[in-house]
Amino acid sequence: MPREERAFLPWQAFVTLLWLILRGLQVRSLHKAARLRIEIELLDRPPQRPTELNFDNKKGYQDAKREWRTEKKNWKDRVRKRMSAIAKEEEKDRTIDIETCSVLFRDNNIARYFNAYRGAEKSFLSKVTINSGFVAPLHLLTGVLAFYEQHWQPIVNAYGQSISHAGDDFRETQARKMQLFIFDCWLLWGPSIPICICPQWQGEVALQYGYGDEDNSLALRCSTPDVIRTLVGQTNGGNDGLALRARVSGILKWGPDLGTAGICPAQEAIGQRSDERLVLDIASGAGGIRRAGGTLEQVNAQYYSAYLWIAFVMCKADPATHQPKPRNPKNKWRDLIPFFIHANIADPVAYEFHARQLAREALEAAIQLLEGEHDLILRFACATDETGCGHDSPYVLPVPPTEKISAKMKRFADEERRQGHGSALRRLEFASVEPYEHGDYASCALPQIVKSFYEDMEARGLEFRELRYTRKSDLDLLRTFYDECFEPEFPDENERESYEEIENYLRLKEFGWYEKNNYHVILMFDKDDELLGGAIADYLNEPNAGMIEYIVVKPEHRQAGWGSRLLEKVERVLHDDADKSRNRPLDWIAAEIDDPFVTPRPLQGIDPFLVARKWGKWGYRLLDFPYRQPALDDDKEPVDTLFLSAKLCPGGRFTRGKSNERALPKLDVEGLVDAYLRLAMRETPQTHEDFMMMCESMPDEVPLVDLEEYLDPKEGLLHTKEVVGVEDPELDCAVAMYRKAFGETIDITDLWSAPEPVDVLTDCAVRRHHLWTIRNADGPQCEGVASFVTLPSAGFVRYIGFPDRSPDAHTLRGLIARIEERMVRDGVRSGEQMKRDGEQMMRHGERKGRSGKEMKKRGKEIRDAGEQKAKDDQKKGLDGKGARGWYLECADVTRRGPLLEAGLWELDIEYPQHLMYKPFGRVYEPPTINAETFLQAVREISDSASGTLKPDVTKLEKCLRGHSEVKAKPKPTKGES
Repeated sequence: MPREERAFLPWQAFVTLLWLILRGLQVRSLHKAARLRIEIELLDRPPQRPTELNFDNKKGYQDAKREWRTEKKNWKDRVRKRMSAIAKEEEKDRTIDIETCSVLFRDNNIARYFNAYRGAEKSFLSKVTINSGFVAPLHLLTGVLAFYEQHWQPIVNAYGQSISHAGDDFRETQARKMQLFIFDCWLLWGPSIPICICPQWQGEVALQYGYGDEDNSLALRCSTPDVIRTLVGQTNGGNDGLALRARVSGILKWGPDLGTAGICPAQEAIGQRSDERLVLDIASGAGGIRRAGGTLEQVNAQYYSAYLWIAFVMCKADPATHQPKPRNPKNKWRDLIPFFIHANIADPVAYEFHARQLAREALEAAIQLLEGEHDLILRFACATDETGCGHDSPYVLPVPPTEKISAKMKRFADEERRQGHGSALRRLEFASVEPYEHGDYASCALPQIVKSFYEDMEARGLEFRELRYTRKSDLDLLRTFYDECFEPEFPDENERESYEEIENYLRLKEFGWYEKNNYHVILMFDKDDELLGGAIADYLNEPNAGMIEYIVVKPEHRQAGWGSRLLEKVERVLHDDADKSRNRPLDWIAAEIDDPFVTPRPLQGIDPFLVARKWGKWGYRLLDFPYRQPALDDDKEPVDTLFLSAKLCPGGRFTRGKSNERALPKLDVEGLVDAYLRLAMRETPQTHEDFMMMCESMPDEVPLVDLEEYLDPKEGLLHTKEVVGVEDPELDCAVAMYRKAFGETIDITDLWSAPEPVDVLTDCAVRRHHLWTIRNADGPQCEGVASFVTLPSAGFVRYIGFPDRSPDAHTLRGLIARIEERMVRDGVRSGEQMKRDGEQMMRHGERKGRSGKEMKKRGKEIRDAGEQKAKDDQKKGLDGKGARGWYLECADVTRRGPLLEAGLWELDIEYPQHLMYKPFGRVYEPPTINAETFLQAVREISDSASGTLKPDVTKLEKCLRGHSEVKAKPKPTKGES
């Protein structure tokens, strides 16, 4: 910008603010007014003044200058009109219209704006409406150039190192050179992967919204990806491509500020600091997305380019089974070879043309590689239109003809076999019934594979330091770790050991108190000596086992694979302890993990469901018994929101001669808990009430449950779709299923309700209604319907209907797990949790100094609101812990059996129907409910029960008079009715 214009800016800003105040702008501060003006100018930049040196003659320069003055006047008029319009509107209605999203990526000024803003949430004050663009059920992976900020040197260096990688079966061969080059090219700007419904996509899912090309796109945060179905077939006679023209309206947010809480594992990059993605949040606004209209030329401008790709795994035959096996299972990217072309995915005709072209070119390249390497096998992994994980994507829109890219390629391969390439093509293998290598090379696994690729390329050195009491510098590091990592990650004092306790354990270790046991505090630093995180773990000599108490990585360093590196270090240390103490391999390692079904959803921090799934990937399984962490001190309470997990160690006594042990002996689990409590200063654990409770509840063989199976049972696998609006085609399916299942009609307003506004302090709505259609995972036919609502005190399932069959317990377990996860994510925070979240935010703000002023202010608001909520709950006689379970009315006594078997309990209460109840998560004994909490839940159910029979609250109050709790009936034994 010319110097004279820069000098004029402060005066112009002052005049603008004065004008806004005189026009009655309804803002709380001049700070907001300034932000509104900045946001307008970020999206509609002033015209650039011409420079005389760029013109051959004076006349040309004068003409350009006159044109510039006209454009500048028009620009000022536009800004004035927008500011005037904004001044008259309510804050929630402020909107800036832009034609396409391209203006958002013109330079890094929006990123600079977000990085300069020190507020509690980095987002635009104004709503942004983008009139033209394309939405697709895709997720853009981080490109190599974006990761390295357009620097080519690390890419070229890594290519050279990888070609001559030691131990590579294809070292310096044509196959390796081609694989590395193609893989690098594919990742340069980042390909897109299809959105799926497998566990990698459990949580919030964002669509892709862009203009022109996938690289010119942002993340579209919506209530559910099912919203894209509302756009299908609205124009062009249903002639849709993979990307649909759409107009969107929402709040522009800064991806790194969102964190990973709630975001599905496959899209963690959205909240990653190194990615710097823009996110348009349309989740909370009605009409946030609709089909874009326009002139005939605009409607026919079906142009949105992206990579179409198909990927194979480079394998060799296993000598024992002769099955194709990847050669680098620990570095999966080294075995992955994608073939790709640039294609127009918005036009169905162009899409089909490019898909055929890709299939032919990929086949030709595969033949060359296979003929050059006679022991090479290429096994299909996944493609743009095929996830390869066993679930497939329901959001890849129907593009006629519906033949997959892999099917086209297979058909062309059959033709080539007749032309004399049969020997090579016998080693080109396509999909079978089961996903290859359990889906480890599926498109849903690509974010993790690509992340490991960047980790290998970056090769940053990590340093681990084990702290000792005798080194003052180590105690200083312990204080830093405790303040910056440990305390923020564990805001619940009952779950968190004090700094003094940890320091005392280090002191005892120094003086030999642990004998053959051991205690470790291990911190992790990067090459610049910055603290990344740390872990606390014990070696228990008698059971020859490890115990991981805490493992934490600072939020700004997550999603880089440091957690798994830290865990590897801790596990190595525990293995070394066993070798030194017992002269034999470690038998097993236990770890305390938050149970996501009963752990309060964090306002900030990492999602408990995501954490549990990561532990599952690391090889840990749930020990199925009611674990309770005893009180860590006299002034603390025991913790019931954890479960104990176990990882059996190779070479240990539980794995010798066994492929997959499914349980651990009770004596071994008791022995570990006993030894752990002794190290926690419990001299006689056997007499402690918590220890005795756990021992009494354990079966002789304590089952080991896969964490993924616990979080999302696969037996009776179902596919659920949420109805997202009155125009959603799934609503018609839901209405039809309801009529068929219950033999009656229902008003659409009783069946589906629009989302309620979210409270800014709790990040929750007062009630959240959900309507799901249910399908068998293997077929497209709708089989059932479910409706439920999350309320402040409990969840309530209004109905589950399967017209053509009665669901068995296996089917219900899978459905129940998904319903419970949704309810937990919806759940309103308790007053106590709001207080903890607020105090934690205030501490963070305090540490940031002046830059944390807004964070401290917001933290205080949350804390004060939590204190008031706790007081209000106390006055009502409520325990104030929020929703911890859900209810279901069962009218048909024949349906009661499968519900009981699936984990529900019938309450011993006089009620119009059989009233069933289930606490969230695992249940080991008949539940009891505080009477006032129960009545409050019934009142909320009554208020929300549109279209269903309302319970008689007055009658229930009389029935419970004099009773402090509601109990569940014992479940009938086998043979009883």
